[in-house]
Amino acid sequence: MTALPKTSLRSLFVLLLLSTLSAAPAAAAIRTAAPDTESYTLVARFGMLGVLDDEPADPLAALELRFPQQWHGIHPYVSLNLTDSRTWFAGAGLIYHLELSPNYRLTLGSGPFYYQHEPDRDLGLKLEFYSFAELTRELPRNQRLGLRIGHLSNAGLGRHNPGAETVSIVYSRPLGSLRSLWAGSASDAADRHAWRP
Repeated sequence: MTALPKTSLRSLFVLLLLSTLSAAPAAAAIRTAAPDTESYTLVARFGMLGVLDDEPADPLAALELRFPQQWHGIHPYVSLNLTDSRTWFAGAGLIYHLELSPNYRLTLGSGPFYYQHEPDRDLGLKLEFYSFAELTRELPRNQRLGLRIGHLSNAGLGRHNPGAETVSIVYSRPLGSLRSLWAGSASDAADRHAWRP
């Protein structure tokens, strides 16, 4: 049995991601508001960049902040992604949550990113687009744990567009509103500086 060529695997990966993204309107009927989408949410990810490349994949760590503001269920987010090869990318985008059941959620996202790379991670341009599908399960206190697959490419805007895929473990927890976060930190500071006889 012969292995599929890299281009076929990458095409299959992108096709799977696009079909998942295109399923969003059909699945919108099962979407319901969840408590953690009504507050700022911090997301930490750990995984690999370049999982379908010929070169070894790079370990990847990322932080995201998801905003509670939304338009028809679409939320903004910002993200910073770092690898151990000194490649990094940062940007912002939009996400959409599909509540598949009381415990499981599919999150779809995409956006433009500034991409700074080492020579072996050249994706063609400084402007790259990152799209992903993420499946998570709810944990106690509205925390979530799951898996994300993503695709990073310049969408054909550059003459060189090899693209790169990511696979990562995702952990998220709601932070509450900025007002309650500020009030909480101010209250903690006041308690620390309060004089006690």
